[in-house]
Amino acid sequence: MFVCPFNIPKYEWKSPTPRVRKCDFCYETKVKNGLKVACASACPTGATLFGEREKLIEIAKERIKKEPDKYLNEIFGEKEAGGTSVLFLRLKEGAKSKLASEVPSFPLPNLTQFFLSKMGFFIVGFGLFLGGMSYLTKRKNQILEENAEDENKS
Repeated sequence: MFVCPFNIPKYEWKSPTPRVRKCDFCYETKVKNGLKVACASACPTGATLFGEREKLIEIAKERIKKEPDKYLNEIFGEKEAGGTSVLFLRLKEGAKSKLASEVPSFPLPNLTQFFLSKMGFFIVGFGLFLGGMSYLTKRKNQILEENAEDENKS
C-alpha cells in the first residue's frame, strides 16, 4: 500500500467503514477520458505499458523478435489461466523470477464454476448424512436408556 508512488491503493481514513482500495488502473480519472494510466505514463523506460491486450501482445512479440538475446521467448500471461489482463516479458538474465510456473492454460473461473455447480449436491448429501448420523445417535442412546431401565426393573 505504501509502495505505490501514485498513492493507490490507499486506506480510507475518513470513512466510518474504512477499506483498503486497490488499483483500478486510474479508470475514473484517466482511462475514462482516453488517457494513459499513471504508472504507464510515468514509466521512464517504457517497461510498463497500458492498452488493448492484442496490441500489447504484438508489441511484446516485436520486442522479443528485435532482441532475442535479451528476452525469453514467451509472454507470461498470454495463455496462462486462459489469458490474463497483465502480461510480462522476462529478461533471460532474470529467468529465475518468482512468477508462477505451473499455471494451467484454461480459464480458472471455469474451475470455480465446476466446483460451485456441484456444491448443491454436496450440501444436500452432507445434510442427509448428518441427519442420518443424528438419528442413529439418538436411536442408540434411546436403546441404551431402555436397556438401563429394563436392568433396573429386574
